[in-house]
Amino acid sequence: MKFLSCLAARSVDSRRCADRSSSGAIQGREQGMGGYLLLKDDFEARIRLLAHEEGGRRHPAYNGIRWDFAYADASGEFELFMIFPEFLGEDSQPLAEDIALPVGPWLRARMRIVNRELRQTLHRDRIVEGVRFHCHEGPHVCAVGEVTRITGLHETL
Repeated sequence: MKFLSCLAARSVDSRRCADRSSSGAIQGREQGMGGYLLLKDDFEARIRLLAHEEGGRRHPAYNGIRWDFAYADASGEFELFMIFPEFLGEDSQPLAEDIALPVGPWLRARMRIVNRELRQTLHRDRIVEGVRFHCHEGPHVCAVGEVTRITGLHETL
């Protein structure tokens, strides 16, 4: 299995930057438009952080973590994508970023696809309810997940 890193693809489009509002919501700003636009999530998922004994992290993870995403059913070359979670509490509000995420139970998350081009050319066709995925730190799987609901994936940005 060949490992392809997405680190080279981590360069940010110079016209786009991200901020957090006072409520903690991720916001994007198009410099050419001069204002802030709320970045909609593309889908929702349930994610389970693996315990260290299962091959997971040695140290706690926190909301706001930026793992790489890999399709669990991928065959052939191994690809990672920048699709980031925002973990939610039972009230559907984002969990605090200063409290460790629990290891073991399933957690709800809103997912956002960073690369607009791949969002249209690849992920719109592959991401459907029930698709399973892995959350990676490099080649290391630290969490597993499953798509539970499509939200803004098919909307035009």
